[in-house]
Parts: sequence; structure tokens; C-alpha cells
Amino acid sequence: MYRTSKLDARNAILLRVAELLGLRFATNLYEQLRSGDASLFDFENPFDETDLKEMREKIRPMAILSHSQGFLLRMKGVMSKDPKECKRLLTLSAKAFKEAITVSPSNRVSLRNYGDVLSFLQRDEEADVIYRQCLAFAPNDTNTLYKYGLYHFKIYY
Repeated sequence: MYRTSKLDARNAILLRVAELLGLRFATNLYEQLRSGDASLFDFENPFDETDLKEMREKIRPMAILSHSQGFLLRMKGVMSKDPKECKRLLTLSAKAFKEAITVSPSNRVSLRNYGDVLSFLQRDEEADVIYRQCLAFAPNDTNTLYKYGLYHFKIYY
């Protein structure tokens, strides 16, 4: 990350986006951005395609789509009155949450929901591993501690 005390916010944002997207600019443009020189933005078109040296594919799919699908499938599964349909929907939900944590392995919300679905499916050993993984990232997360407690209550009582 680029740090300078007089860095203009627009410069910082552009540098961060370039880093995330894998963009490489011409050296003189980088120097101007790093220096905090905001005069670059005085022009209607601050730079053109000749300033862009390279563009690498660096963006990973967003986990929010998989997480959202997992959550909706989970809700439908839990509300289903047909046991076969419930299991089918929860299995699809587990697959979506697993995809979400593959993209974003430290997302405690996706991990916790994945653990919940595994628990609903009675895949208890897997659920325990996922809950522990979630707690490793956020040991004081009250929601995860509560869900892990419920899981233990279900298993041992």
C-alpha cells in the first residue's frame, strides 16, 4: 500500500483500485499519484490509454452472490415441509456457502452459516470444524459463540 501524509483521497483510491485490478501505469503517472499531486484531476481526462502499461486479471468472483444464494436456499430448506425437499435445498445451500468461503475464507458470516447448514444436515464433524474455523477468525463473535453453543447442545443433550 502507498503511504504519504499529503496523499489526495482520489490518488489513494486510484492507486488502491489499480492494485486490486492488477493495473500497471506508466512510471511518471505513478510518481505523480504517489506524490499526492492532485493537479492530475484538474483535467477532464486526467490520463489516457498510453498511461496504462498492463492490465492483469486479478479480480476474484464476489462471495456475496454465493452467500446470498446459500442463505436463501437455507431459508427455503428450513421452511420446507417435505423432508426430501428440505435435504435437497440444504445440500444446495451448503454448496453455495462452501463456494463463498472458497472465495473469502475468513468471512465469519459465511462460515457460520455454512456450519449451521452442515449441522441441519447432521454432518456434525464437518460442522464442528467449520464453527471452530469461524471462531479462529473471530473468537469473540457472540453470534458464532451462540450458534456453536446450540450446536453442542444438540449434539450432547
